[in-house]
Amino acid sequence: MPLQTRRPERLLRFGLWVVAAGAVAYAWASNLSSYPIGVDLEIPLRAAGRWAAGGQPYLASAFTNHGGATQPFLYPPYVLPFLRR
Repeated sequence: MPLQTRRPERLLRFGLWVVAAGAVAYAWASNLSSYPIGVDLEIPLRAAGRWAAGGQPYLASAFTNHGGATQPFLYPPYVLPFLRR
């Protein structure tokens, strides 16, 4: 009898792993198709480049853009010297 009670638990665990793996695969694929690779690194590097050239790292116009490397730079100012090229 103990074997019969363990089998449904094992099937349930397997089913939960399959659902979790499917959700992770879907999220991974949708993120890769929506955002360019490396955009999270490009945003602060562009801001540091603007700051090093004497400009403003925080552009107000970036808040009206949707997607890509034109997104707003939101890191605190003390990060800028570390990102300067």
